[in-house]
Order: sequence, then structure tokens, then C-alpha cells
Amino acid sequence: MNYVEAPDRPPFVELPVVFLAGIMGCLDWQSDMARMLADFEKGTLFNPCRENYSDSPEVSKEQIQWEFIALWQAPVIVFWFSKETLCPITLFELGVHLTRSRLAQKNPPKICIGIEPGYASELDVREQTRLLAPATPIVSTLEDLAKFIRETVPEYA
Repeated sequence: MNYVEAPDRPPFVELPVVFLAGIMGCLDWQSDMARMLADFEKGTLFNPCRENYSDSPEVSKEQIQWEFIALWQAPVIVFWFSKETLCPITLFELGVHLTRSRLAQKNPPKICIGIEPGYASELDVREQTRLLAPATPIVSTLEDLAKFIRETVPEYA
């Protein structure tokens, strides 16, 4: 699988794009996911976690814009809720894109949610997802997220 890390925008991206959501205050699970999918030949992983991040307003705005555009372009989005943090922005993005998946008349994104055991708001995520988008799969390991990507991406190829 191809791999793109924020803030890069390559001239050509192999579709479909899979967005790896869930970066604030957690371990580098995106690198683990890229390794798990290294032999998978379809699509492109978009990783919002950049190597050199700065808290400057300019870099923050660039990051927010990069993520916003990439999320709306991605036909496949996987969310990971790590036990290290509540991931408030990731929760916000989850709500937006679950709503998008439910209401979209055409081309709704395929979403899978991963919740690490011990994540403090697991009940909230599960219940809100059940109410809004009950068919959305929820898993508890990165391996299961990788399996979802392997099974879902060929639908778009």
C-alpha cells in the first residue's frame, strides 16, 4: 500500500485513500498499520501524524486543513481510540463522518472504529455509533482494523 504522511500531497495518489484517524496524544499506531499493510498492493494510506510538528498557528492551520481535505476525499476511514487520551478532535471527526456516512446520497465513506481496551470513553463511542450508524463495525485491535482495510479497499479498486 502506498503511504502519505501530512503535510505531503503527492502528485498522484493511488485510489482508494484510507485515512488513519486518531493522532492526538497517542502512540504511533499509524506506523504499525503501515507495516501490517506493506504487502497490500491497493490504495494509499493517509497518515495525519507528521514527523515534525510545531504548535505554531501556521502549522496548526495547515494541519487542520490537510486533515479536513484528506478526510473528505477518503472513501475509507479508520478511527483508532487509544487508551492514552480521549482524542477530542478524533471524537469530533467521528461524529461528522458517521453522520456523513448515514446521510450521503452518493458514495458514503466506509468507516471502521477501533477502540483499545481501557479507552475511557468506550461506552460513549459504542452507544453513539449504535444510535447513529449501527452497521459501523467496532473492533478492539489494530490487526482487526487492518483486516477491515484489506476486505474493504478492493470494493473501490
